[in-house]
Amino acid sequence: MAKFSPLLLLLALLAVLAAKAASSPVDLGDESEYEEDYPGDSNDHFDEEEEEEETYNGPPPVIHTKAEEFKERPGATALLPCNVSNSDPNVVVMWKKGPGTPLFSDSIKMTFDKRLERHEDNSLEIRNLNAKDSGEYYCELSTPDKMHIIHILHVYAEPTIVDVYPGPNKIIRKGDSLTIKCEVEGYPEPVITWSKKGKRLPTGEATKVANSITFQPVERNHNGTYECKAENGYGKPAVATIDVRVQYAPEIKIDKESVNTAEGYTSEITCTVHAEPKAKVIWYKEGLLLAPSDRITESRIGNHHTLRIKNTNDEDFGTYTCFANNSIGRNQQVMKLSVIPFAGVPSRAQFDSDSPKMQNGHAQVLKWTVESNSPITEYKLMYRKKNTTEMKIGKPEVVNPDGNVYTVIAELSDLGEGVYEATLLSKNQYGWSSESDWQSFPGMDYQKTEPQAKTISQEEPLLEESSGSGVEGLRPNILAALLIALMAYFHV
Repeated sequence: MAKFSPLLLLLALLAVLAAKAASSPVDLGDESEYEEDYPGDSNDHFDEEEEEEETYNGPPPVIHTKAEEFKERPGATALLPCNVSNSDPNVVVMWKKGPGTPLFSDSIKMTFDKRLERHEDNSLEIRNLNAKDSGEYYCELSTPDKMHIIHILHVYAEPTIVDVYPGPNKIIRKGDSLTIKCEVEGYPEPVITWSKKGKRLPTGEATKVANSITFQPVERNHNGTYECKAENGYGKPAVATIDVRVQYAPEIKIDKESVNTAEGYTSEITCTVHAEPKAKVIWYKEGLLLAPSDRITESRIGNHHTLRIKNTNDEDFGTYTCFANNSIGRNQQVMKLSVIPFAGVPSRAQFDSDSPKMQNGHAQVLKWTVESNSPITEYKLMYRKKNTTEMKIGKPEVVNPDGNVYTVIAELSDLGEGVYEATLLSKNQYGWSSESDWQSFPGMDYQKTEPQAKTISQEEPLLEESSGSGVEGLRPNILAALLIALMAYFHV
């Protein structure tokens, strides 16, 4: 058996004692003095987020101020009141412009506008006012029912036109519907007056007071520039224009379906074309495109298109077509170039149904119209009493024509009573026209035209009488006879 050394035994005993001491707790006194605080520890009784609100048991706050409407000049100061009683420290008094733009929450300013200030009595002050300050201002409590009042602020401002509808320039097709409108601002509310530059409105009025005008359907005469003028009595009126361009297919108008002319003459065929965009106009003869030449030319003045044919010959007579087209559509009108009957002599005179007329009770006035492409040099008027053979001839004056249409006026003062009839002939370099239809007309009614005999008043004395059957009429003759007898007696 092995023997242990006393030194080794002592070292082993010390090691056992040291291990036991390390595993035994150490008395540190009151353990609570060394405990650490940790967030969320069950012993933590203080939390800022769970701080209790101040308790208020009084009556609920009430706004006593009534809503008002304020009218102020630019640059002035507006003071909007909001008197609140029973202040609850848990209720906030807010100022807002409109329902959604906060200005103040109690004394906390929520806008960068330095002109705004909230007073201790909750009133809102706005300095140096301008037009943009106009609107609704809410004083509102943060109560469950959101008690509030609304003040309306008007700042005087001259009229301005914010926008025009459908724009300063509008292209629209004929037959569509169009509304023109001007959106304006200003206080007082501006009145809008419409007019059309250089023309009356399509309704026939010179001006119309309205916020907007509707055209339905749009016609060609709606084309033009419209002006809206906004006025409110404060500052200068505001003016804007809307230029309306109505697009439509060509519309063609002709004066005559048949144009009379003669060989050797210059002939003209004219058509009037309205179109937007402007139309291209071409001419056809008998369905074939007409090529311009030195003798046949085309011209245009405004909307009037003219085909001019110099030294007209037999091949030029026939059917001509004025054809027009643009991006919207096309149209055409047909005219006929015809030779004048009787080789260019004047046409038969056409009696004017407005005549005959009495002129001052002393003459009968008759009127005809005559067409002639060659100047008329003479007229011959033949008239007679109806159912008689005695013919009278007159030569009415030749007056300058309206184009190739002459007006003939004849005054007849040598008429008796009864019914008369007349016919007219016209002459130019090619000869006399045929007689016009015989036209009946009344003669003079002398019972109506002769003055009535003068009636002698009973108060006028009879100065002389050539004869009489009364005694007064015989006395001058008896005295003369006696006087002659006495003179003869004494002389003897």
